[in-house]
Amino acid sequence: ELQDKARDNKNIIFTGFVQGQELEELYSNAYIYCLPSDLEGMPLSLLEAMSYHLPVIVSDIPANLEVGLKKECYFPCGNVEELAQKLQCNVSAPYHIENYDMSKYDWDAIAKQVNEVYLSLV
Repeated sequence: ELQDKARDNKNIIFTGFVQGQELEELYSNAYIYCLPSDLEGMPLSLLEAMSYHLPVIVSDIPANLEVGLKKECYFPCGNVEELAQKLQCNVSAPYHIENYDMSKYDWDAIAKQVNEVYLSLV
């Protein structure tokens, strides 16, 4: 099991469900964000990581592809070797922040668009 393999590595933490201040601390202190899922709806945790300007590595499932990251942020779903290679490259590189275009996820703009749809129906 993965937790058994990581038991002696103090840099790997299995947090379980977290929220609030603890979640903010994790994002604020992370070096990289990885989402190796093979099934997701809209990946909200990915969007949160992006809002913290974290470098990200995600599987190439449709929901993640829809976010529109740079090609090097994706790895083929299930390809453990390529995931490991991308993680190693990122961890070996100097830390950097990423600036993502988050404009299509702006809640105020989305709420305004929804309101306009409702008003057009009245």
